[in-house]
Amino acid sequence: MVLTAADLTAMQTVQESIMMDTCYIMTYTEAFANRYGKPAPATYVAGASTVACGMGYTQSSSTEHRDEVSTMRTAIRLPLDTVVTAKDRIQITQRFGVEITSLTYKILGAIRRGPSGLTMNVALVTDGSDE
Repeated sequence: MVLTAADLTAMQTVQESIMMDTCYIMTYTEAFANRYGKPAPATYVAGASTVACGMGYTQSSSTEHRDEVSTMRTAIRLPLDTVVTAKDRIQITQRFGVEITSLTYKILGAIRRGPSGLTMNVALVTDGSDE
């Protein structure tokens, strides 16, 4: 089966209409080493406008080691024309149209491009490195 341009446009429209969350793409900016050769931490800068997105259900896991924190993982869907790289972060600001205390997620692995949008696995950033 071959999808026509009209089929793809219809699929993208439906996909975007059910993205009920809102986020910022936090663009990765590489930091340079100081004069002693120690690299500064990378920074993440929020885009100028929000993007519609769709979060999946959160899965959490933890270990029994006392030094480790639990991780919260999920999948996020974005419109097909969203500019995002695997080094960027996603900051969720609204869930189902309701403002929330923002949650920042790092992208795990590759960003997958489907016929109707982008999908990526993410994990909640809990170490403060999103600031």
